[in-house]
Amino acid sequence: MAPIVEQFGDRAAESITAEQFERWLNDEAEDRQWALATKNRYVALLKLTYRLAERNGKVTFNPARLLRIRKENNARLRFLNQFTPLKTNL
Repeated sequence: MAPIVEQFGDRAAESITAEQFERWLNDEAEDRQWALATKNRYVALLKLTYRLAERNGKVTFNPARLLRIRKENNARLRFLNQFTPLKTNL
């Protein structure tokens, strides 16, 4: 949350647009060499923050709802080694 507060902390929550969030996320991802998963976590944090603020009557408009979480590739190539015995807990 600290990088978000550092960037947007002096502004009213409803004055920030989805485009400004998107631009900031893209710039930070490039500067800090974020993985896609990291960027998605920041999007999720923004969405949660605005959703809670909406529920508690702090904001009437949620620009974070326009942000999209991109599909992550979490596939991992694994090999079974035939020479390593399997351990069982019997």
